[in-house]
Amino acid sequence: MAGRSRFGYRAVVLARGEAELAGRLRALAGGDPDAGVVTGAVVDPETGSGGGGVVLVFPGQGTQWVGMGAGLLGSSEVFAASMRECARAL
Repeated sequence: MAGRSRFGYRAVVLARGEAELAGRLRALAGGDPDAGVVTGAVVDPETGSGGGGVVLVFPGQGTQWVGMGAGLLGSSEVFAASMRECARAL
């Protein structure tokens, strides 16, 4: 089964060329702030620990998303409760 590595922390580096990318990767490695570097901790979907923000997903492609919401409704009480809250709000 394909999947993602389960690292506790993730980063995104935005750059327009190799030199900018190298500089921003150095900033990331050194723990220095940089406007083109975004870091964050992974949130446990069941407990909500590790964060507390909201995520919007715009997949734009792929059949891997078919049935994902229905699967989460049945397997994650946190997700199901959030969807019920959204339904009430709408």
